[in-house]
Amino acid sequence: MKKALAMLAAFFLLVGSLMAVEAEVVGYDAAKKIVTVKVGGKERKIALVKGEPHVHAADGKLLKGKEIEAALKPGVRVELEEKDGKVVEIEIIAPKKQD
Repeated sequence: MKKALAMLAAFFLLVGSLMAVEAEVVGYDAAKKIVTVKVGGKERKIALVKGEPHVHAADGKLLKGKEIEAALKPGVRVELEEKDGKVVEIEIIAPKKQD
């Protein structure tokens, strides 16, 4: 029983360190590999260095190289996953369908 409680506590500590926020892409500098997003009215720059953070399309596909540049256009909504204050994932949010 103690082992199960310890594992459960460890799980919640791990999950607790991850945080996700929605943002909007303001721009992407392909030469410097820096994406600028707006979160809560403030702009934030995120460097894409050595494949970190991972960038995923709305369908979950991992994007690389020119795919990232094509996907991170101004106005695109993304979800940023952070761990210990560092962005580890950028996930593109599918645009809402208009009826």
